[in-house]
Amino acid sequence: MPASGHVNPVLPVVAALVRRGIDIRFCATEEFRSRVEATGATFLPYPAGVLESADIAAATQSGSSVAVVERILEAASQFTPWLVEQLQDRRPTAVLHDSNTIWGRMAAASCSLPRISFMTTVFIGPASLRGLSLREQLVSMGPTLRQVAHVVGLRRRLIKEYGSAMPPSPMFPMKGDLTIFPVPEEFQGPDKRRDETCHYVGPTVRVDPGPEVATGGIDSALQDFLAAGTPPVVVSLGTLHAGSPDFFADCVAVLSELGVRGIVVTGPSVGADAVAGTDDILVRQRIPQVPVLTRARAFLTHGGMNSALEGIACGLPLVVVPQQPEQLLIGLTLADRDAAVVLRQNVSGRPVSRDALRGALQRVLTEPAMAAAARSLRDTFAGYGGAPAAADLVEEFLSERARP
Repeated sequence: MPASGHVNPVLPVVAALVRRGIDIRFCATEEFRSRVEATGATFLPYPAGVLESADIAAATQSGSSVAVVERILEAASQFTPWLVEQLQDRRPTAVLHDSNTIWGRMAAASCSLPRISFMTTVFIGPASLRGLSLREQLVSMGPTLRQVAHVVGLRRRLIKEYGSAMPPSPMFPMKGDLTIFPVPEEFQGPDKRRDETCHYVGPTVRVDPGPEVATGGIDSALQDFLAAGTPPVVVSLGTLHAGSPDFFADCVAVLSELGVRGIVVTGPSVGADAVAGTDDILVRQRIPQVPVLTRARAFLTHGGMNSALEGIACGLPLVVVPQQPEQLLIGLTLADRDAAVVLRQNVSGRPVSRDALRGALQRVLTEPAMAAAARSLRDTFAGYGGAPAAADLVEEFLSERARP
């Protein structure tokens, strides 16, 4: 998927496999070329103009839970025949696809190739959603209902063209012959879709204090800021969600009131010049997240699985401001383990007040038990094995398929 939260978790696995001598061709949009090539994999650019990260961001920000599905199904009609051509040109041992990239599943099935699914989230069923209030459910369902008919039509057209290569309903997230979850098992609730193909390897992000992590992608101005004082609080709602300038301005104001240094990351939808910083609060549109988090004090995040796990992998207590139900469930899982405070107002369509921000930040900054809980989870999650464990699973899977 051409989105950072989907690309970043698989890159350490790809790098580990390349180091083991496995030849990998990695399909993505040009935005991710440099990250992919840094792993040693061969980069194959998707056809331009079909599906970009900006398209996924716009669909995400619409508030409809099926808007992203709609864009995925539209893209599949163009990406699938292109990918089939790539697979026929140089037939691989297997196809590893994101659990949302339906064209990977369909192309692999069309070419009778084994499939490895890389899940960047967990299965979420009705039991998990019972924790949402009625208002939260209504807010998330309203925009969704208006697009369901179009999504059903897109799916029918793909079934007509590709038949059994289409995944059964519900389509997403898709399992494979091997299904790898780069998440801890603690995040997975009971679900009948879970079976012996599913393996939970924990976070794949690398956060050891090596020089390439400590300084990777940090420009001189950011380096100077990080070196100039106490570790900052990092604020970011990720690359797909659009926090308002008012929200980020409130974060600057609250951090200033608390006398805390901070880095406020507005994301691609809000220009950094739309929010005024201070001498102690740097406002950026984007940052290299992991290298900065390794030098931070706490993390205010939307609670996307990738960002939440990166924060915990750095041993940081979190303030989670979810923008959709899945992120709320992730935040509540961490809050149940005393590593996060959850501000769930956005999920029910209400703004987060300055008082709520202040209270949450005060808790994560002043309660030593929260930082201790985050560090404990970091150590527990690291025990899963991460990228090397995922690479072991893939390597074993490939070896079995290569046997005569």
